[in-house]
Amino acid sequence: RPSTDALHDAGIVLDEGLATDRVVIGEADRRDLVDTGLTAALAKTGVYLAIDHVGSDSSEFISDAERARLVVELVASGYGNRVVLSASATGAAFGVAANMVPYDIVLTKFVPKLRRAGLADADVERIIVANPAELLAVR
Repeated sequence: RPSTDALHDAGIVLDEGLATDRVVIGEADRRDLVDTGLTAALAKTGVYLAIDHVGSDSSEFISDAERARLVVELVASGYGNRVVLSASATGAAFGVAANMVPYDIVLTKFVPKLRRAGLADADVERIIVANPAELLAVR
């Protein structure tokens, strides 16, 4: 979980020499990061951005409609190759209340939102197939 200065957090690991294509900043859909422009600034560093609270209704995160717009904006700005998606469907874990987000929500609800927001099929394919494969590839 990045702090309120996620750009600084990313800088720490990048300064240690980690390759940008091996770094993921989670919670890039947190309201404070989006509202302050930090999500866009993080994209410029080349790290992966995890838009990882799809389906969340927590006020700490942007809504799915806002998430879809964010993804479209990131793709339009040339950062589509650094976006990964998740629903943070954890159930009850680590002693916190269950969030009850269905595991399939990214594919069944969010991807259609992305398409309605204007994201091309090739961009959707890159985000849900190619990006995770590249990120998780053994090197």
